[in-house]
Amino acid sequence: MKWLRLRQGHCRPSLSTGERGVQGPIFGPFARISLQPETEIQLGRTWRLPVIDGWVFYGGMYYRNWSVIDGPLSDYERDYLAEFAPDLAIPPDRTGMAEWNQDGPGVLMNRDNH
Repeated sequence: MKWLRLRQGHCRPSLSTGERGVQGPIFGPFARISLQPETEIQLGRTWRLPVIDGWVFYGGMYYRNWSVIDGPLSDYERDYLAEFAPDLAIPPDRTGMAEWNQDGPGVLMNRDNH
């Protein structure tokens, strides 16, 4: 079985590379997890997490890193296990996201910049 771990969560997708985010939830188990790095992460056959300019949005947070765990979870990882709620994966309106970026207007940071 596979699990999805979200890491380095931030309130907005514009923080400098030196700032560490919070540990996010771990979802699963799923028979499969399909990663489309520029567009979405598919969990099983039903659920999807959008990838927006290199960030995954879930539960009001933007995560710049994620990974797939294949196998049993450690005790530490079990502390972050959460039930996936599809309504929490709907990102807010993207209007104004460029102003949040500290790298300059119109340029959104993504995972490749780190």
